[in-house]
Amino acid sequence: MAWETIQQNHIIIQQENTKSLLAPPSLAYNSPLLSTPSFSSSVSTLSSIQSSTHAPPHSELFHAAIVQKQALKLEELRQDLTALNKKYVYQIERLQEAEQQRAQVEHELEDLSRQLFEQANAMVSKEKKKRYLVEQKLMNATRELKLAREELDNERAQLKELREKLERQTEKEKSETVKELIDDVIDREWLNLFKEFVEAAPRTSIDCLHRLSFLKLCFTMDVQPCLRSGFSKPVVKRLLDSIDHQSCFIEHVTQREQLTTRSTFVARFRPNLDRCYGCNAKLDKRAQLFRFKLKEQETNWQYIDQACRNRIVAVCDFYAFIKHVHLGLKVTRPIDSLFEECFKLRLIMFYARSGVSIKH
Repeated sequence: MAWETIQQNHIIIQQENTKSLLAPPSLAYNSPLLSTPSFSSSVSTLSSIQSSTHAPPHSELFHAAIVQKQALKLEELRQDLTALNKKYVYQIERLQEAEQQRAQVEHELEDLSRQLFEQANAMVSKEKKKRYLVEQKLMNATRELKLAREELDNERAQLKELREKLERQTEKEKSETVKELIDDVIDREWLNLFKEFVEAAPRTSIDCLHRLSFLKLCFTMDVQPCLRSGFSKPVVKRLLDSIDHQSCFIEHVTQREQLTTRSTFVARFRPNLDRCYGCNAKLDKRAQLFRFKLKEQETNWQYIDQACRNRIVAVCDFYAFIKHVHLGLKVTRPIDSLFEECFKLRLIMFYARSGVSIKH
């Protein structure tokens, strides 16, 4: 629409050039570029000149000069208008090019956005597919692990059952072997004495247990020799009195505790801590060191070596078994099993007396 208006304006300007300069017709310009203040003033000036054609003859030359001057100005204005029209057309062309470039950029942006969305959708789809495959593998692995655990539990149950059967069979064979040993090797008189002791112990006071034949023989043959091999007679008497009525306290100590005890002022008046309280043997700094006391209220500890500790522990274990029989805690067990345990404890006292360390 603007381009057609500009073309019409060019045609109007060319028609005006063909007409007389003295009597220009009154024109109406539709273009906004033609409605300038200078151009309007020039047209009004020409109209006033035409109205003054009936002026007196002496002023015709003056009016002709004015008309010629105004015509020159009008020609300049027409040239300016032509230049403005060219600029206007150039700006319209640049605007069209800008519109085309914008449309092209928008089209490219739409294509790029569409490509990005397609790539994003493809990546999401691919990731979902991978996740689905991983979940399927995890489910399969979980199922296989569950089956493997069930099989393992079954195998463990079977193994436990088989182990229990073997243990029962071993215990049965062991009891049969012990029974055969008792029948073949052990004197029947000892077994009868032990039966009498088990039957009479619950009805006898703790101070009178040593009057029973079985315990009297064990005391003479096992207990006294075990203790006297490492302790003096007064110490043995004190140990036996303490073990009969209450427990004997024994614990393991370090060489540093021994040195700390020796460094005190009170320790100077005690027996030499470098030697065993029982056998009076010199204590090895590299060997294990123990200490004991007969009563819980006592504050003084007596230091002993490994051999004397084994002797005291063996006797304490034997008397613990005797106390359990006295209290009736072993009544549910068969007599053969009790005699076997008593025989083992007496054997341990023999080993301790001989200086052999037995872990039991």
